[in-house]
Amino acid sequence: MKQRSLMSDQRGAAVVEFALAIPVLIVGLMSVMHIGMLYHANSGIRELTSWAGRTAIIEYQSAAHPTDTAFKARIVDRVRAGGYGMDASRLQAAVAVATNATDGWRSVTITLSYPYRINIPLLPAVTVNLRQQKVYYAPIV
Repeated sequence: MKQRSLMSDQRGAAVVEFALAIPVLIVGLMSVMHIGMLYHANSGIRELTSWAGRTAIIEYQSAAHPTDTAFKARIVDRVRAGGYGMDASRLQAAVAVATNATDGWRSVTITLSYPYRINIPLLPAVTVNLRQQKVYYAPIV
């Protein structure tokens, strides 16, 4: 008789169901947050590449154009100033300038890459490498 009353007793069932469901809800919530931060960082890489290209064309057309090292430092400084949800120490920048005297054009290739780490509790950590490359052309002045 005692065993039958325990089998039909429903008290505490909600606590057990909650304990089983909460890890799934937390992982889902953290996944959505990390995907949002990943899109934010990707948007920052794209905007930063566009800014670097526009700035490079203007500066490389001037008489005193910067060295590649100085220009990379300006890109990293821009990340530190603007945020973009990125750690500036992990940003990798490459600037390649090519001049074609026969055509009269100078090309500036900007390549930025950033390793973004997705670390969700209860799941293995994953690193996504965000990479953006653009080529800009300007007449040789």
